[in-house]
Amino acid sequence: MASLVLLAVFTITGFFILPPIIKAVLVNKLSEQLHRPVSIDKVKINPSMLSVEINGFTIREPEGDNPFVSFARLYVNAQSITIFKTGPVLRESRLEKP
Repeated sequence: MASLVLLAVFTITGFFILPPIIKAVLVNKLSEQLHRPVSIDKVKINPSMLSVEINGFTIREPEGDNPFVSFARLYVNAQSITIFKTGPVLRESRLEKP
């Protein structure tokens, strides 16, 4: 029973709680460090697949609305077994419309 509760908490946290927190932290920290406006449309996390997707990422010029760096979608998928052995290894990464 305890393992089901832990699995439910892990899943709910990964799908619903972490994405808005990660989005807010990324936008705030990157804007501070880069001294440029940063925006992210959406962050998706799939804890069961160990994947993260960032949609609508833009870093703008310090003055003006012109994009400095942007991409439509970044998808990263980690291999689960390597986290416990040697460290995280990416199985797949995709960057769309840089």
